[in-house]
Amino acid sequence: MSATPQNLQSIDYVEEKNSGLESLFPPKKFSYQNFDHDLAIAKPLTSQGLQDIESELKQAKTKSQVLANVRGELLSIIKRPQFSPGSLNEQAASAKGKHEDLVLWDQWYFDFAKICEPRLLAEFNARHNPAGANSVQITVRDNLSLSVNLISGEDDAFSRAAIQAYSSLSKNPALKFPQGSLRQQVTFSVENRHDQADSISGISTKTCTGDIERKF
Repeated sequence: MSATPQNLQSIDYVEEKNSGLESLFPPKKFSYQNFDHDLAIAKPLTSQGLQDIESELKQAKTKSQVLANVRGELLSIIKRPQFSPGSLNEQAASAKGKHEDLVLWDQWYFDFAKICEPRLLAEFNARHNPAGANSVQITVRDNLSLSVNLISGEDDAFSRAAIQAYSSLSKNPALKFPQGSLRQQVTFSVENRHDQADSISGISTKTCTGDIERKF
């Protein structure tokens, strides 16, 4: 059975202003003509309802910003070879030899990653921040010379920027091997990735750990 409330054809609900959300939810007109009494009558948004919507909008905006920043980052991941001459894994190192017989390389890799960051940003900015991905092999010798070879990826602006950035570090005093090292050279790989062309929101470098040299 349907009926129309007496002397009431329509009602304007004016919503409460809440942090500018009134522009998103303007006053609505709900018609009661041919309205079924057995159904619930539509109700305006309450103040709490607006606050909940505002919270959801803020969360969505935050997630969107985080995603955009991640896509805009230049990511560089250092990976050492699984087996290096004169190196041990941490568990083996703890079981063999005295501490003075071991050389820890973790700090060296960390320092290498940090000195790379401004060089990478400069080279990518000079090429309008191209998107791409590659993997390069880097060899550093005890005389501080450095060589770079492209392992995977296209020979494009992205790869040329990465290779030039790493190559520019050759003879840098910061490449000096850890005290006590007897290695003549160290070889490792670096994976580089940038998903969003024309914009770099920052650079994120991840270094490797656990390269422990045993003195012979």
